[in-house]
Parts: sequence; structure tokens; C-alpha cells
Amino acid sequence: NEGEGEKDKAKATSAPKTASASSSGAAEVELLTALGSLYPHKQLPVSVSTGYVNTPANSMTLKVSMQIERDEFRFEPDETAQKTELDVIGTAIDDRGIIKTFKQIVTVTPDLLAQRQNIPVIWHQQLPMPPGLYQVRVAVRERETGRMGSALQWIEIPDLSRGRFDLSSLFLGERKREEMVAVKGTNAPHAIMVDVDHHFPRTSVLRFQTYVYNAARGASAPDVWIQAQVLRDNRQVVALPANKVPTDASPDAARLPYWAEIGLEQLPAGRYVLQVTATDRVAGTSISQRSNFVVE
Repeated sequence: NEGEGEKDKAKATSAPKTASASSSGAAEVELLTALGSLYPHKQLPVSVSTGYVNTPANSMTLKVSMQIERDEFRFEPDETAQKTELDVIGTAIDDRGIIKTFKQIVTVTPDLLAQRQNIPVIWHQQLPMPPGLYQVRVAVRERETGRMGSALQWIEIPDLSRGRFDLSSLFLGERKREEMVAVKGTNAPHAIMVDVDHHFPRTSVLRFQTYVYNAARGASAPDVWIQAQVLRDNRQVVALPANKVPTDASPDAARLPYWAEIGLEQLPAGRYVLQVTATDRVAGTSISQRSNFVVE
């Protein structure tokens, strides 16, 4: 279950398509200029979030999620056939000169329900990448208006080729109040949409997902425990009880999925850090991941 990507298609109004030769040369130049700019373009504010996972083929995959708030697009109330198209270009560059690029066209159409619920436009890209430290850059141009947006983020992809105990990135999403009512009384996992800018209202529940890699085997199965903490100014403000990572639901013990939730009503508005620590009790090793988020 690639929960951080597969479950969130409802946030985008349509799936991105591969960019074609229809983009003009001038638009291409503008996109490339924005991509290489020292400062982000904010006419069309875009957020980017990056993460990595290890695939069953034992290769590292960079996951790039991009987001634009829906109210950035102005549609006429009675024109349901309207649409706007975004040209997207992105690149990942490391200090050895390794470059991977992608192009997309994202089509945005009116969606009254998504607008009422403040659901942004989100789309995704995946790139197979070798281990290393990368700067990921994304530039977006709205075809009709020429408005530009750009953003960048750094990410380090580890080397798991020697079987080191490790975690994937943390993928954050939320459960809103109306979703909590719908699933009240059940412990079954519920589809959560990945969040790109990591801003959450206090009325929601933060869900995080990660993958545990290369856990040692005990007498019968891996014995890995997860401890999640919320920090503010390097001080712990919330701690979940340590939980054992289930192994019976995963066909691949080398890649164990794990998810948990934290209610945000207990936190005042502000900036926080989610720290997740996995401990392999068989091998006696631990590894941690962190992710910033904001409570509004």
C-alpha cells in the first residue's frame, strides 16, 4: 500500500499528463528561467514536498508532490466547461552532476465541493534515483495567464544496498472532522490524502506513514517498535506509546509499512516537529526521521 501516493488522487482534479510539443518555445524559456531562479516565483504560489521509498526491486524512488491552493484559479460560477492548464517542469540535481528532469501538463477544472472544503490541487511525480543529496526544483506556468510559480527542496536519499536498518521518509496527511464521523467506531485504515505544505487545522487528526527497511529477523519474525513524538522548540509536547510494527499483513518483511495518528486539538497553533524513531530489538539498532508541520 503506497498510502502516501495512491490514496490522494481525489485532491487533484485530473491526473497529470505527459507534456507534449504543444508548449511554445517562449513558455519553455520562461519555465526554465523560473526553474533556475535564485528566488521563488510567487505569482502562482506552488508548494513542493519530497520523500523517498525503496521499491521491491531494491531501487530508491524519489517522490515529488506539488500543490497549488484551489482559490488561486478564478472560474466563472456558471461555466462548468471551464479549465486551465499548467505546464510543469522539474529537476533533481546532486553534487556529482547527476540530473533527472520531468515535464507534465496538469489540467484544473471547477470543483465546487473541493472549493468548499478547501482542498487544493495536488499532483505527483516519481523518479528512480541513486543515493545522494539532491536539490529538487519545480516551476509551474499557467498557460492562459502566463502566471509563474516555483519552489525547491533538498532531500538526501540513503544507500540501502548493504542492508542497513532504515526508514523511508515520513508522509503526512490529515483526517478532517467529517471523515472522523464517517469512520467512527472502526479501526480499519482509512484513505488519507497526502499533504504537501504540512499545514493542518487543529480540528483535524494528523496521520503519518513510513516504511521500515531491512529489519533483522528474530526466531520467527522481525521485532521492530515505533516511537512517535511531537516536539516544539526541541521539547517534547506529545508522545505516543511505543507500538510494535505489524508483520503479518506485509508480504515483504524487508519493507514493513507503518502508520499512526495524532490528534491536533491538544496542540496550540504554531510550528512543530514530528520525530519518529524505529528500534530493531533483534539487532539493537535505532533510526529516526523528522518532518516539520504547522498547526493553524
